[in-house]
Amino acid sequence: MRINLKIALAKYLALFALSLLAGFASPASAAVKVGDEAPDFNLPDHQGHVFRLSDHKGEIVILFFMGYDCAPCFVEAPDVEQHFYRPLRDAGVRVMGIDLWDGSPSAVESRFIRRTGISFPILTYGSSIGRLYGANTSSYVIVGVTGKVHYVSSYYDRDQMLAAVHSLTGTPGERPKFIPTAFRLEQNSPNPFNPQTRIDYEIRVDQPTAVELAVFDLLGHRVRTLVSQNLGSGFYHAVWDGRTENGALAPAGIYFYRLVAGEVTETRTMVLMR
Repeated sequence: MRINLKIALAKYLALFALSLLAGFASPASAAVKVGDEAPDFNLPDHQGHVFRLSDHKGEIVILFFMGYDCAPCFVEAPDVEQHFYRPLRDAGVRVMGIDLWDGSPSAVESRFIRRTGISFPILTYGSSIGRLYGANTSSYVIVGVTGKVHYVSSYYDRDQMLAAVHSLTGTPGERPKFIPTAFRLEQNSPNPFNPQTRIDYEIRVDQPTAVELAVFDLLGHRVRTLVSQNLGSGFYHAVWDGRTENGALAPAGIYFYRLVAGEVTETRTMVLMR
């Protein structure tokens, strides 16, 4: 009797282990293929706004399948922000992250968005959409203006994705050159922050111009110069690690950061916490 119980228990544990493995297994390949009609879906983003794919026919949509605590995604997300979301958002291209790990909106906000400093939306509770598309974390799908799948990849390849987007918006065979439409200084992210924050900015000039991005305290004293060089038109970012010019930790408080490019100046505030 005891032997039978042991055998039954062993079988139960084996089945339980297999069910766990099945739950964590990833699809071998994407269910959607280039040329397919992209399966429609609707999901809330981390702020509660509902995104429906079919509402965006006429636009190019980049779907970034990720996990809110996925280590490779932490690295890829800022690059997606810099090379796709910011330069292309005014050109009819949308970037949407889809959390396959079904994290709560607060978990997505605190553990992914603040950590990576991104500003594009993350759709929550997306595991069912991941299964629909056959996508793993760090997978990418680009949907064209007609709603058909134009690009599928199980890993991040910036150059291939840029070429795919450009084939939908520009001249085939040329490397895309995206130029800002205006001078712009973005709000730092995260904010408030500790220990570091990212500042994105866009410059539109006719020729390389002296550019300075610096941090000041409330009394107007210079705390740190982040950028001081000649730059042409483009999309840039700098990171402030909360330290002064001599490497000391700056005290908690409110700071100004100012961008100067030629005769144009823009200033914003940020909050450092300790």
